[in-house]
Amino acid sequence: LPFVTLDVRGLERKLSFRNFITLGKTAASLIKAEAIIHRFKPDVVIGTGGFVCGPVLLAASLSGIPTLVQEQNVIPGVTNTILSKFVNRIALGYREAAGRFKNKDVLVYTGNPVRQDILTVSREEGRV
Repeated sequence: LPFVTLDVRGLERKLSFRNFITLGKTAASLIKAEAIIHRFKPDVVIGTGGFVCGPVLLAASLSGIPTLVQEQNVIPGVTNTILSKFVNRIALGYREAAGRFKNKDVLVYTGNPVRQDILTVSREEGRV
């Protein structure tokens, strides 16, 4: 599976000319993501949020491919909030995040994935 990049960046939180450029790059990335998905033919597409995942998950959803986004924060980011209208499932790291999404039917509480060895590290080892 070759590594492919998409030219995307996050929106600035204020009104800016750069946001118009960002929207154009996002649209181009959506088209590129659709081509990648059409060529690869995945059974499911999973994302962890952030502007990088946006075009890929949206392209998969628009192509009818099952999608899941994992929201690891109590307050969802902009991308996951937008994607919540398109994805099949949202895996929540915190139950409190459920109140931030309108479509409750797609929510499932999974907790945040954590490697087992992290749970057994001492405080001193964690500071190294």
